[in-house]
Amino acid sequence: MKLLLFDIDGTILKVKESLSKQVFADLIKKVFGQDIPEKLLPNFAGMTDLKIITDTAEIIGITNEEIEKLLPLFWKEMIEVFNPLYNNTNVTLLPGITELINYYHNSNDFQLGLLTGNLKDCAYMKLRPYNLENFFPFGAFGDENYDRNKLPSIAINRANSYITKELFYNYNSLIIGDSPMDIMCAKSNNIKSLNVATGSYSKIQLNDFGSDYCFDDFNDTNSVINKIEELLK
Repeated sequence: MKLLLFDIDGTILKVKESLSKQVFADLIKKVFGQDIPEKLLPNFAGMTDLKIITDTAEIIGITNEEIEKLLPLFWKEMIEVFNPLYNNTNVTLLPGITELINYYHNSNDFQLGLLTGNLKDCAYMKLRPYNLENFFPFGAFGDENYDRNKLPSIAINRANSYITKELFYNYNSLIIGDSPMDIMCAKSNNIKSLNVATGSYSKIQLNDFGSDYCFDDFNDTNSVINKIEELLK
């Protein structure tokens, strides 16, 4: 068996532009009591939610002690605010992704999982409008480590626990994403990456970062399947 670890934002779907940053700025104000202009927020692409919080906190002078103390409240507020916003109006499914996920869900040779910068609850809320949440029974998430490069080992361990066998390793796993962070995460773990230019980065940019292969989009399902199976030979 082979393990496919999917990123969410820019790979499976897109959330309405500026929604996440506006909500995030509002939450910083509500939980930490400080304003931050949206223009000062870091680029969210490929970042874990935990790193977004720590980087934002550094910008506005929030101490690590304050972050640690208020983080549970921040997660709670984040889930409550985003829950009604992740709907078919604000979340758009990207081309070809349903066909691709369905194909591998029905394959006996592959297992699907998530590797995403999202808080776990928010990850599954984003998938819910298109009934994709049950295709991914486990994953590694952006509230578990600020460093995305630490997430693959978590996901692989969970994959093995899920099937109750030691079948998955770095060499038979593939990270599928849309950002340089996905590529660097894969490389730092000696995992191959398949990338797609449906997020914030072009195919040229992703290839420059060392993608093992990059598509403009996943519209041509057969071509994507052939490339995945070639990369995991």
